[in-house]
Amino acid sequence: YRTKYSKELLNNLGKMIKENKLGEEDRWGSNNDLWAICNIGEESLVEYLSFLDNYTNETNYNTLADIASSIRKLDRLFYYESWWPKSKDKILSKLAPIYKKHLNNLGWDKKIGEPIEDVLMRSLCVGFCGFALDLEVITEAKSRYAKKQIDPDLASPIHSIVAMNGKEKEYKEMLARYEDEKDVEYKIKLLIGLYQFYNQEILEKALDFAFT
Repeated sequence: YRTKYSKELLNNLGKMIKENKLGEEDRWGSNNDLWAICNIGEESLVEYLSFLDNYTNETNYNTLADIASSIRKLDRLFYYESWWPKSKDKILSKLAPIYKKHLNNLGWDKKIGEPIEDVLMRSLCVGFCGFALDLEVITEAKSRYAKKQIDPDLASPIHSIVAMNGKEKEYKEMLARYEDEKDVEYKIKLLIGLYQFYNQEILEKALDFAFT
């Protein structure tokens, strides 16, 4: 079941989240419930996006993963709407710094003995910053891809960034890497990357390849 909060309770929850007076599970649950209620039309999207302002100091991976997922879903849903680019820029200008801060703290390279949450958080932040068109992150991702210096845990977001910012040349290179790759798990990550290109003609080629 889901909880629909009253306006007053929602404001109080938001204040507690911002002041870090709620535990991780409650911070996650508040966002998760509000997003679910928004999805069925029982709460406005404006209210949900406004509520996200309370998560500027969020540190929990699950909560940040859910927020990133909701924004990506909105992007898929409204991608062709004329008003969406400006709205998206406004949303990302508030949220992207949260993920960039965590990435800067963690660094790009895995540390010996680091907890699994750090590994997951690093991948999440690279992917979301790339989605937000952070030039520094895009440049680093492209560099690691070109040098084939890719940690398997960062393969998916790096391939996605290269594809989203790539053209025919990048598609052909990624396809060649896919065909040459022997490791099945990594091969799947490359295959997923092939379907992240924004160019329609390239996507059609990728789909044709999938059915061959």
